[in-house]
Amino acid sequence: MTPSSDNRGGPAFIARRLVLARMALVWEDLVIRSWRAASLVVLFLGLVLLGVVSSLPGILHIAFLVFFGVATPLVLWRDFRGFAWPAEGHVRRRLETGSGVPHRPLMALDDVYAGDLQDGASQTLFEMHRAREARRVRRLRVGWPLSAVASRDRFALRYLALLVLAWGVIAGWSQARANFTALLQPGYSVSGGAGAAGEATFWITPPAYTDVAPIWFGQGEAGHPVPVPVGSELVVQVRGGSRAPVLTVDDVPFDFTGAGGENWQIAHVLDSGTRFSIIQSGNVLDGRTITLIADKPPEVALTAEPAETLRTGLRLDVAASDDYGLVSITGEIRRPDGAGDDVLRISVPLAQPGIRTVSGPAFYNLMAHPWAGHEVELVLVATDEIGQTSASVLHALELPERFFHHPVAREIAKQRKAFAVDRDLAGETASVLHRLSREPETYLSEIDVHLALVTGALRLDYSADRESTGNDVIGLMWETALAIEEGPLAFAEQRVRDLQQQILEALSDGASDAEIERLLAELRNAMDDYMRALSNRLRSDPGELFDPTEALKAVGSRELTDLVDRISELVRTGSRQQARTLLTRLQEIMESISVGNLSDLSGSSSAEAVEMIQTIRQIISEQQQLLDESFRILRDVGEEDVDTTPQAERQAGVRDVLESFMERMEEFGYDVPRHYSRANRSMRRAVRQLKANRPGHAVDHQTEAVDFLKEGAGDMMAQILDLLGEGVAGDSQGFFSAPRDPIGRSLGNSIGSATDDINIPDKGSLIRVRQILDELKRRAAEQHRPEEEQEYLRRLLRRF
Repeated sequence: MTPSSDNRGGPAFIARRLVLARMALVWEDLVIRSWRAASLVVLFLGLVLLGVVSSLPGILHIAFLVFFGVATPLVLWRDFRGFAWPAEGHVRRRLETGSGVPHRPLMALDDVYAGDLQDGASQTLFEMHRAREARRVRRLRVGWPLSAVASRDRFALRYLALLVLAWGVIAGWSQARANFTALLQPGYSVSGGAGAAGEATFWITPPAYTDVAPIWFGQGEAGHPVPVPVGSELVVQVRGGSRAPVLTVDDVPFDFTGAGGENWQIAHVLDSGTRFSIIQSGNVLDGRTITLIADKPPEVALTAEPAETLRTGLRLDVAASDDYGLVSITGEIRRPDGAGDDVLRISVPLAQPGIRTVSGPAFYNLMAHPWAGHEVELVLVATDEIGQTSASVLHALELPERFFHHPVAREIAKQRKAFAVDRDLAGETASVLHRLSREPETYLSEIDVHLALVTGALRLDYSADRESTGNDVIGLMWETALAIEEGPLAFAEQRVRDLQQQILEALSDGASDAEIERLLAELRNAMDDYMRALSNRLRSDPGELFDPTEALKAVGSRELTDLVDRISELVRTGSRQQARTLLTRLQEIMESISVGNLSDLSGSSSAEAVEMIQTIRQIISEQQQLLDESFRILRDVGEEDVDTTPQAERQAGVRDVLESFMERMEEFGYDVPRHYSRANRSMRRAVRQLKANRPGHAVDHQTEAVDFLKEGAGDMMAQILDLLGEGVAGDSQGFFSAPRDPIGRSLGNSIGSATDDINIPDKGSLIRVRQILDELKRRAAEQHRPEEEQEYLRRLLRRF
């Protein structure tokens, strides 16, 4: 019995298995015969990807190509000699041995019974044998092709070739196209002439101060001129070629220097020229047409005439710019008569070194300078990164001079002013100081003042060095006049000004955050001392008619402290330019606070103004109390079974006082603000609601009345300040231009109003920035992070 051709183990099954076995044998033979040539090809590709071939000199490059071009087919020819298809017996044996089936069943199936056909038992036994072998045939498997390469490659050179290829793919894949292109361009000429050329790589690095990114060039000629800042450095590297290349700039040659092997490099500063070319062995490797951009001189000017602030400071509205960055802006002040060669130099603080545009006010306290009160000439000089300077037009002005109210202080200042410009008046000045020292009752017998007057007079009498002694005495006379006029207030004010200037300079010079925080802390304390001294000064004023503490509220001492806190937060978040802008605004605020103007509000000439301030303050206070009381009734009792008749009577009384106040304003010559009329109507409606025992409805009208009273108070204060001159709130463009009620409460967001034109982050933005900084610092401190990531985090944190 033989198996059917349709069954597993039949002829068709065996035929398919024999085909697969034959293919496996062919594959195994091909692998053994081709591994050497394949290893050569893999090694060749790896070396090309690594750029080894393109870096070889011409003769070696060609030798490399010849070696692999000849060796590969030679090895293939040698290994494939004698290749033949496997014989049938070999195929059958491969199938039997690959399946692990014993007794060679395929051969058994081919056996023919050779015994006696009459011997039935023998024939039956033979058929049983064939049936058993047929069952074994069903278990035949071809199996995977076997490799005998390991026995032929005892040193595993094939793996070395694969390693080179893997290295080439990882390291040189990005340059694969260029490397394969260079493979077919050996750059070699037998004569060593025009054909021997390498490959040029070049870029331009602008000067660091320009903050312009390096300019990289690809292969080939560009169509348009490339703009390049003057002073940029052209760096060229040439790889390969048989001769040293030459760089030409407008046909002027510059030699390369060797960089090992057939590599050359050059770094050339581009101060002139319109085109450069890279030439090697007579070939132009590359070149570009350039347009050199000259560094323009800076521009500087005053956008307004120099002005005197309320505190007798000098305000300069400066506008300056430079194409790549400013280094400094200096004001040079000279006497117009040319007396002496002295120059007073004042520096305009910059938000940061190298800033390209400056626009805004700068403030200076020059009252103590000997030229205060004299005609001078001012010129602003701006300097850029390469030392170019430019000057503004000349401005004539009179340096702000402090006016002293105390007669003794005024006489000392007058004599000091004359002596400062004419040292021949030393004798006259000594006589004045002697005379004043003999009249201690005129300055309340202050021992410090008396000793200063005597010391100054004696030094002028007996000193031989008139110039040096004169300078010392001029300074002493100034301090003495301040001590007589204001006492501690003058020195507290000077301390605030000095610290503001130090902080501006620290921001400009790139000082550390810790140093700036220290200065800001000192500024907070100095401002507290100044406001305290200002309060004491007002309390000691015999002509005072209102509470000086409330006056100080009007100038916003708390808001000043809040402003310093915002500056500190901006510094911590790295926003130094915004911090400087806000600090400049703080200077404007402080310059708008004038003790003399505060005192003017308590003088006899402004009694009507003081009366109106006190009256409207009382009206607002009483109206606020009525509003609070209506709220309490509504909250605690409700509108059922409530009697608000007493509140209605009190509300009517406040309304009567307001009407009388409006009449008094007209008598004093003031325009009655329309907000007062609106407040009057709201009060009348509140009276009707209270009489009807409806406190809930009355609350709405009482709230309107309070708001209208505050707005009207702001309008009234503006009129008072117009009549008395610029007052405690400063000029209309200043920080306190927002309306305020007479008890010092802001009628608007004064800080917001002051900074609307400044790009300063709000509190939420500052908090988010702080959170981001904290997260960056946390990640930078984690040592397990890769070095590249840590370096990136450090760069992000460097500016903070």
